[in-house]
Amino acid sequence: MVELVEVAVCSVADLPPGTMRRLEAAGRPVCVGNNNGALFAVADSCLHKGLSLSQGLLRDGHVTCPGHWWRYDVHTGALAGHEGVAAATYPVYAVGGDVVVAVPPAEPRLSWREVLLQHARAGAAKPAVPERPVPPGAVGGVIWDMGGILYPTPFEVFEALEQERGLPAGALPRGPFAPEGDPLYDAVDAGELPEPEYWATRQAEWQARGVDVDVHRDIDWTGRERPQVMALLERLGTRLPQLVLTNDASAFLGAGWRQTWPLRGHFAGLVDSVDLGVRKPHPDAYVAASDALGLAVGDCVFIDDLSVNVLASRQAGMPAVRFDVTDVPGSIARIEAAAGL
Repeated sequence: MVELVEVAVCSVADLPPGTMRRLEAAGRPVCVGNNNGALFAVADSCLHKGLSLSQGLLRDGHVTCPGHWWRYDVHTGALAGHEGVAAATYPVYAVGGDVVVAVPPAEPRLSWREVLLQHARAGAAKPAVPERPVPPGAVGGVIWDMGGILYPTPFEVFEALEQERGLPAGALPRGPFAPEGDPLYDAVDAGELPEPEYWATRQAEWQARGVDVDVHRDIDWTGRERPQVMALLERLGTRLPQLVLTNDASAFLGAGWRQTWPLRGHFAGLVDSVDLGVRKPHPDAYVAASDALGLAVGDCVFIDDLSVNVLASRQAGMPAVRFDVTDVPGSIARIEAAAGL
């Protein structure tokens, strides 16, 4: 029998009814919350893609994953609709004003190098997102992601940056353009790793090698718009309202980007995760974007370069087109077809 470790993770006052938080207990991430006065502690990792349950929705004794909406009983861990499948739960109680969680000792955490080696050895294939043609005439508005679509990806700029800094060719990653593949980027595309964590991991790798590169600091995006996409924006703008839905564009374009952004005139609105409090692929992001256009979710088409965001859009009821950054002409053709051009 495994002996549990009792850990005080926060104060009772930190968890008013209806709230939950991601906390560490003996090195183990735990979603700890208050369900109408009853404390609960469940493993903070969805059984589907490993996303943080604490970033989801707590309602009626259940927590819903923000990625693909798997729903768990917070006290038993039971997964709705799947008998016998459950997330781990842990004893939790209040002791002298503190919330105490009892968990097994954490297993040794793998380094990213070990994770990548496991991924490569398993030969896991990158999940394909099946195309779902949008019925002609069904689109009343177009909602765009920004990075990788309106602008190229950082991976497409890295060759020039290497030359500018005198770095060896291939010193910086190529993501989806890498002939040998990039398992870490594949994890982002599948929703297994948040994109900011990808760049933080790469940044740490560069620093360890003595490479002074900051993807947010060192790339000026002024004038780097994709010309093919700019032409498409102009064509669509004569027929359909358009909107940008982005996950914190200020990370790349800088604070106050909305006031000075040269593409602002193409769009009826700009919806950013920093205002919503949730990031794609949370369903609230798609609802907020369609609301900003004054349209129903199903009357818009969403365009994004990450598979996880495209799948989430479709699950939220919004048709979507995946923009394949390695095939810009093909991606534009799919958008044109979806918009009825």
